[in-house]
Amino acid sequence: MGVKLWVEHALKIKRATTDMRGKDDRKDAQRIAQYAVRYIDKRLEYQEPSDLIKEMHLLTKSRNTLLSQKVAIDNQIKEAKTHDTFEYKILTKAYAKALKVLKKSIKEIEVKIESLIQQDAAAKQNIDLITSIPGIGNQVAINLIIATNNFESFNSAKHLACYAGVVPFKNESGVVIKKARISKMANKNIKSLMHLAAMAAVRFDSELKEYFIRKVKEGKNKMSVLNAVRNKLIHRIMAVIKRRQPYLRKDEYFYQQRNNFSCFLT
Repeated sequence: MGVKLWVEHALKIKRATTDMRGKDDRKDAQRIAQYAVRYIDKRLEYQEPSDLIKEMHLLTKSRNTLLSQKVAIDNQIKEAKTHDTFEYKILTKAYAKALKVLKKSIKEIEVKIESLIQQDAAAKQNIDLITSIPGIGNQVAINLIIATNNFESFNSAKHLACYAGVVPFKNESGVVIKKARISKMANKNIKSLMHLAAMAAVRFDSELKEYFIRKVKEGKNKMSVLNAVRNKLIHRIMAVIKRRQPYLRKDEYFYQQRNNFSCFLT
């Protein structure tokens, strides 16, 4: 219809409302209208995802559902194996067909998602750029493409970091200074995936591994340091997307810059 749409988090509207006495559809509509007038300068125009992104989203949700069922069955079998041999034999036979079907279905969905990615040059390029970062795997990249509408809905790393729930916010009032904490208003799926990516990064990326060890030795909490690594990874992701270049380590980057400068002088 050509009408611009602004989609806002319901909790933000609720917290911005000063008068919370009573509740019905009419009052809710008034509160939404008042919020729109007060914060019109902060409005964000909604961008409809493409059919390909929507299909990827549904397939990814289906994969996660099947994967959680498979993990639940695997855990039950593993627990029986360590505690009761008789129960383990019974469960192994009982779940054999179900596990086979689940594995086959998960594989088929992954093949379908990969086929969709190959059909969209922009999505494929962004996934290749993101996965060039140590610690970022294919599933993290796919979920980021879906959550960000192929990075059309986010303009900065800070914006994406807030959305992923990895930014600590101050909690101070006068002389009372509390520890900065991350907000619960976040995409929990992206947050958990970034946590797994951070754990992989501190193992395989020498720069982040050195950073993690140094901060822990300084007395920082391990989870706080991991959260800082998550934040760094998000900034790296936005950097490669904006530059349209794969990730380079510092030594590789400086080597490339030196070569470029040498060619320029020549």
